[in-house]
Amino acid sequence: MISFRKVTKKDVPIILKWWNDGNVMKDVGFPQGLNLTHDEVVQSIKGYQEQPQANFFVILDEDKKVIGEFCFKVIREKVATFDIKVGEINNQGKGYGRQSVLQGIEYIKRIETINLIEIEVSPENSRAISLYQSIGFHEVKRLPNHWKDGLGNLRDTIVYQLEIKR
Repeated sequence: MISFRKVTKKDVPIILKWWNDGNVMKDVGFPQGLNLTHDEVVQSIKGYQEQPQANFFVILDEDKKVIGEFCFKVIREKVATFDIKVGEINNQGKGYGRQSVLQGIEYIKRIETINLIEIEVSPENSRAISLYQSIGFHEVKRLPNHWKDGLGNLRDTIVYQLEIKR
């Protein structure tokens, strides 16, 4: 069973490691990692912490070891989004991602003005798509040539949504 804890400064080195690791980031289009600095990671985390309806957590396994991250924010009126990453490769494929998404949805539900969660996914990220669909997200649109990946290639995006039921 996983748990969340708010991110702290001591978590920055492990998040930096994950974000710059091509094996961790390849499924989201960055097979060479993000090539970020320590300060850039700090600024990204700070961006979540400064928003009133956002949060950045680390994911802890049963032994309270940091294995991933979950962050969310409001992106427009009544709509929130999130980012999930099980950064420790040996912990992937064990159900931690599913548990984290479900727990994260519960945090998002606490924002009473939110009635929709929207997530953008690369069509090649079949593990994420399968997970989101199994939880009840449904595809609402495809955006062709929506962004450039880490190698400079134009990539499509699929937008999935989940209606919040209280």
